[in-house]
Amino acid sequence: MVRANGLTRRGPEPLTEDQKRLAAENFGLAYKAADLVMKNAPPYIDRDDLAQAATFALFRAAKRFDPTRGWKFSTYATRSCIREAAQELERQTRRQTRKVAEVQWCQTDYGCQIDPAAPAAAEDTLEIAEAWAALDGLDPRERMVVVHRNDGVTCRQLGELLSLTRERVRQIELKAMVKLRTRLASRS
Repeated sequence: MVRANGLTRRGPEPLTEDQKRLAAENFGLAYKAADLVMKNAPPYIDRDDLAQAATFALFRAAKRFDPTRGWKFSTYATRSCIREAAQELERQTRRQTRKVAEVQWCQTDYGCQIDPAAPAAAEDTLEIAEAWAALDGLDPRERMVVVHRNDGVTCRQLGELLSLTRERVRQIELKAMVKLRTRLASRS
């Protein structure tokens, strides 16, 4: 595609009018997916961020959708919207956890305040870095289960979110914890 200034535009081709219409007609799917994922989200998660991620998934689904296969678009796009919103929740949870881990607090007469001058304890920083490195070695579903289970989300709630049974979530958590323990033990 050539722009007005004569330069070519790189990246994906824009949506056709039919694809835009399809996405616009099903725009509510993105917010439904965000609401579904928000049910089990910590309070610091913003619904609009999850909806935005789901909206991008909706546009990608509109781009790839083939109506000749006999599927309804809403059926086709719902799963990818939920998956993308759940991945955004995982990214935001990880970012928030890292922020909390990096900030050092000091007690003053005025309450808790951020003390940027306080040096982090070397052992604590090393342990946190090792834990995140071990978490990065898990597949996304295992990582999501471990993070959310440590945030107090029940197996039943995670099962509803991931369309799994409570028992399957427990099995995934157990498998992930075994992987984490072996990775952390091998680094020690």
